[in-house]
Amino acid sequence: MNSCGIFLTYERRRKALPFLVVSFILIGCISALGQGAKVTALSEPIKEEDSDHWRARDVWFMRGRQMPGQSSAALLYKAQQKKMWLRAKRAAAMRAQTGVVPFTSTSAGWDSLGPAPLASDASGVGIQDYNWVSGRATSVAVDPADPTGNTVFLGGAFGGLWKSTNAGAASPNPASVTWTPLIDDQFTLAVGAIAIQPGNNNPFSSVVLVATGEANSSGDSYYGRGILRSADGGSTWTLISSGDSGTHPFLGLGFTKIAFSTNPNLVVAASAASSVGIETGAITNSTRGLYTSINGGQTWSLHIPVDPNSQPISPAASVTAVVFNPAMGLFYAAVRYHGIYSSPDGVTWSRLANQPGGTKLSTTACATTLPQTPTCPIYRGEFAIVPGRNEMYVWYVDVNENDQGIWQSTNGGASWTAINDTGITNCGDQGNSGCGTQQGAYNLELAAVPNGAGTDLYAGAINIFKCSINSSNPTCSSSPFLNLTHVYGCSAIARVHPDQHGVAFPFPPPSGKALLYFANDGGIYRALDGFALTTGTCGGSNSFDSLNQTLGSMTQFVAFSQHPADAKTILGGTQDNGSPATTQATTNTSWLNVNAGDGGYNAITPSSPLDWFVSNPDIPPHGLEIDHCSLGINCNTGDFFNGAVVTSVQLGNDDGDFYFPYILDPQSDHELLVGTCRVWRGGPSTSSTGAYTALSNNFETGSTAACTGNEVNLVRAIAAGGPKDTNGFSNVVYATTNGTGPIAGSPTGGEVRVTTNAASGNPALFTNVAGSINPSHFVVSSVAIDSSDPTGKTAYVTIMGFGVPHVWKTTNAGASWTDFTGNLISFDAPANSIVVDSTTTPSTVYVGTDVGVFSSSTTTPSWTEVGPQPSPGASGFLPNVPVTALKIFKTSTSRRLRASTYGRGIWEFVLFAGPDYVIDIGDTPQTIFPTQTATFHGTLTGQNGYTSSVALSCTGSVPPGCTPAPTPITATASPAPFTATTGTISAVNNYSFNVHGVGNDANTVTHDAPVLLQVVDFALGPPSPTSVQVVQGFNSQQIQMQVTGQGAFSDVVMLACNSAVVGVSCTFDNPNPAVTTSAPATVNMTVNTTIATPLGSGSVTISATVSGAPASKTRALPITVTSAGYAMTISNSPLKLLDGQSGTFNGTLTALNGYSNLVNIGCLGGTLPSPCTGTSATP
Repeated sequence: MNSCGIFLTYERRRKALPFLVVSFILIGCISALGQGAKVTALSEPIKEEDSDHWRARDVWFMRGRQMPGQSSAALLYKAQQKKMWLRAKRAAAMRAQTGVVPFTSTSAGWDSLGPAPLASDASGVGIQDYNWVSGRATSVAVDPADPTGNTVFLGGAFGGLWKSTNAGAASPNPASVTWTPLIDDQFTLAVGAIAIQPGNNNPFSSVVLVATGEANSSGDSYYGRGILRSADGGSTWTLISSGDSGTHPFLGLGFTKIAFSTNPNLVVAASAASSVGIETGAITNSTRGLYTSINGGQTWSLHIPVDPNSQPISPAASVTAVVFNPAMGLFYAAVRYHGIYSSPDGVTWSRLANQPGGTKLSTTACATTLPQTPTCPIYRGEFAIVPGRNEMYVWYVDVNENDQGIWQSTNGGASWTAINDTGITNCGDQGNSGCGTQQGAYNLELAAVPNGAGTDLYAGAINIFKCSINSSNPTCSSSPFLNLTHVYGCSAIARVHPDQHGVAFPFPPPSGKALLYFANDGGIYRALDGFALTTGTCGGSNSFDSLNQTLGSMTQFVAFSQHPADAKTILGGTQDNGSPATTQATTNTSWLNVNAGDGGYNAITPSSPLDWFVSNPDIPPHGLEIDHCSLGINCNTGDFFNGAVVTSVQLGNDDGDFYFPYILDPQSDHELLVGTCRVWRGGPSTSSTGAYTALSNNFETGSTAACTGNEVNLVRAIAAGGPKDTNGFSNVVYATTNGTGPIAGSPTGGEVRVTTNAASGNPALFTNVAGSINPSHFVVSSVAIDSSDPTGKTAYVTIMGFGVPHVWKTTNAGASWTDFTGNLISFDAPANSIVVDSTTTPSTVYVGTDVGVFSSSTTTPSWTEVGPQPSPGASGFLPNVPVTALKIFKTSTSRRLRASTYGRGIWEFVLFAGPDYVIDIGDTPQTIFPTQTATFHGTLTGQNGYTSSVALSCTGSVPPGCTPAPTPITATASPAPFTATTGTISAVNNYSFNVHGVGNDANTVTHDAPVLLQVVDFALGPPSPTSVQVVQGFNSQQIQMQVTGQGAFSDVVMLACNSAVVGVSCTFDNPNPAVTTSAPATVNMTVNTTIATPLGSGSVTISATVSGAPASKTRALPITVTSAGYAMTISNSPLKLLDGQSGTFNGTLTALNGYSNLVNIGCLGGTLPSPCTGTSATP
């Protein structure tokens, strides 16, 4: 039996190994992909340098938006007001027909291209699936006037305010939920907090307060403008921009929470200085703190908490949360670096005598005589009150985001009990990634939901945690917090995005179910019944719904690229939501993700538009990397991870900006130009062994020293053009750099570098030509060459900041400059992007700023807002969000201006649209097996009166026998169907090709629709051992085999067996393994027999089947069925005895073929001693 035990033990270890390996792969992949900065190996745990670096992202965003000595928020507000005034003036001029010529186009206005929604999983195998996402949401509130909990308001970091009236049980299918944007025409779309006045029974007359300016310690939240108030459920709004009759302006403040008391007119708003406000001087210290209204939010007054020394906190401190406890009739506030304070009226605030955590927040640790004590361990705190009870919770972290515990009070803060949060700090994921209060200054939230006599306490950090507190589990020690989401630890069991910012629920619970809404970096999610959220283990399942499928885009784009000829194909890079892409931009706003993490700059090769390039942020040291995939829209994270084509090592160990720029040389698009603190050029762009040459020295030092990534003069933008050199490369290259702006004592940076002889290889020729155009040293954010000048010497640059000229033009490669700002100075705001349309005569230049997009002829600067014809109530204008990038899509039949925004996705303004057609393939990609054929179904639709015939063909990496039919096909306004069918394909392969259309019109309009055909296969490995013996009526030893994939195989394989031998069957430990080519499955089986199975030899046929495959894969396993028995030996026979003596025969029973029954031993023979008795034994 021992040998069998060893064998089984050994077999059990072999069986466990694949599980451990698979688990490790999944965990490592989720850790690496889920966090914001960088993708690492699928089998590696997350490393510190690869985690989310939101502080570095904030620094990147805020460069050029900081203005010391003045309120940057006020300056931006002034620019927005000027824009609105000029818009109204244009409308009046048109009405009066005074001869003013507005911007004209064939467009009715700006159209959103999405992503709305964005399919989050970029892995291609479902291991980082957060369901549909939209973008970063900061706050969520349920209207108490709707007892069903269906009326919900959602705020975005810079995505505005959204309302749904059917977000709850009214829409069991989350795809049925509808959303309406409410404040797109307001001066800011940065939402920090939402509250709805209680005591109202009509949702159409609800008083809604929306405090603008997010204070999640996130600089890219941008500036607040004050508090928006609606008295009609969000239909109309009034902006309250200050407290105390203007003495305390709200401009630049971030609001954290708003709390109404049981008196519906008494409300308190907590404000804090987001990193924006402090860094930019947008506010003064005296404006932070607690604001109280006694008229339902119409007017506000600042009230400073008083410390035990009877002195008010001075200067006023940031308040990270405020809540009202009805049972005590008190407000409570968490004050940064000071502690917890309470007030009966929102006016008089005093420090609690007993603080949660005891001496942690003592007056010694948190000196009340100082304005702030950074050693005081409360940087951010959050509250939760149980409705209907005197039960309160607080959770807080210190400045280093260390968890200081969750504390409970049932007597209004007179005493506190520690809640065991080890289930949070050790949440069960590899390396504790996503556990505890990582990023606690950025994402922290509490909610306390009554559950009978107990309380379900929800704690939101990176993950969502839950503990059910009751008489048997009063402090979460017996049943610790459950990790409901495991966003980085396993295959995202709840499909919920990381980084939680808000939780809301109706009370009483409708229909007896705990309806909850969660706001996070992906948007909004719900649980229709929080009582049913009961598992915290990987492999479990918690029921969360994404409500982002029908929500407009709140995506924060850094950059984007587009297909050279297909208007429908766009690739982007976003904050914490990967690299979204679409091939249906003009017909469908739904996008998918092709790469995970924080997405940065990207590119699509014009001459081979299935070659895509993406990047994640550069985290020093040596964190720069550009990744390539040649499958276009069918790329995924694994493809890019295995497709690194540029790294810091190839660039002399350089590091660049957080989001480092790179472009494909427009005149030799298989060469890359990469910016660090210098410019590199090299290629081939798709090769991992490409060679790169420095075109310049270090812009900071003028030397060849490596770039550390900490330089001021890191490259911000690159442009190339002009004459070609002997290699066909652009010989004129421009680069612009970051700058400190005037916040530094000795400002530096903000340069324009150019070489007109890049081919020389002489770095000294790449000189700074900025001259005197940027004396404040703001960021020079972008550069564009006017290609109508073949010398490449005519170019434009944009400068960020305030109070400076924002656009400059040169016609001699920077030898001299002309201020091209003109009347754009009226819209004095950071200018972020510039593009030149040289197809018009004269050329047209477009500039994207923090207050919109503007255009001018290149002859004389005369700027007009790009948008629809202004008129009362006109729609089609861009929302008030920063524009991060501009591009022009142009063909012979259309010109489209595209703008990416930091908070509302990508938008398009059609400049010109002539007769054209669109080819759509509805069922790509397809997967087939060898010996099969594929048929793709498409449509061709005429647009703007296009009625010509179009010849169709297959081009690119074409599968054998690819034939479109019919061809030619006549374009009509209604989609005309066609097919593209392949011949029989014999081998595994990937065919990435196009259905190519050539129009029979004067312009021979040409379009390509990308198609992917994946020919895959799978295999069933030989069994081990290759044959087995089975005892009749018993099971065999374990038999192991491996199921593998070939090509792009990813499917479930169904295993079975059959045998002609009577009574033989099989049992598999995993009869339906999920198999990919990169992750084969190892399976164990046993052969089973019955007592009726005949003895002798036979075989078992093992089969593996995949849906759609032409045949199963089989293996034959020879078996021998033997009988079971035993052998008995006597060791001391013969035995000699004297008369009258007794004796004992000693024997051994040995089991044969697994025999394990009891054996009765007796004496048998002709002459037997008397007495002769035996014993019973089991061999």
